[in-house]
Amino acid sequence: MASGPHQSRGYHFVVEQNFVYKCHNCGKATSSVHFMKDHLNFLRAAGKIVKKDSNINILLAGLGVEPGNEELIRIVHKNGLKDRALLLGPRSDIPRLMASLDISVSNSIIEGFPNVIGEAMSCSIPNVVTDAGDSAKIVGDVGCVVPIKDSESLAKAMEKLINMGQEELSGLGKTSRESNLSLTGLSPS
Repeated sequence: MASGPHQSRGYHFVVEQNFVYKCHNCGKATSSVHFMKDHLNFLRAAGKIVKKDSNINILLAGLGVEPGNEELIRIVHKNGLKDRALLLGPRSDIPRLMASLDISVSNSIIEGFPNVIGEAMSCSIPNVVTDAGDSAKIVGDVGCVVPIKDSESLAKAMEKLINMGQEELSGLGKTSRESNLSLTGLSPS
């Protein structure tokens, strides 16, 4: 079982329906394979990070992100993630998976108001997002915003958060949660 956010086991990312984590997993937690979610860009960015840090692993969950998806498997292999990616398919335990993350990544090319960002923030998880829809507005200054379809910028932003110390990352997560609560009009408990 994965440790909670900001535990000593490593750093984690989420890309909407995939989970990515240092020493454990990286990825998307609740998205289906769809061009709007831009899994290709995420996997390119993750591949760049894995080349620099062999402790990065990728976890992908959601409709179509499963071992039987030959196209996705090809992309995973092409980006050097063959031994670093777990494709879990549809899951009913996304809240539990989300709660185990340290970093959330949403790299959609088209978005409205992506709930996954607010969900991560409510779990005190900092976000890396692409500038699609309301993503940048939701994250504000408590995360990283990068251009869409830019795997280099996405990788750099992910690395920036990965390389934060545990205390700094935890502080950013707490600020992220407070910002999310302010956006929703809820008070912290």
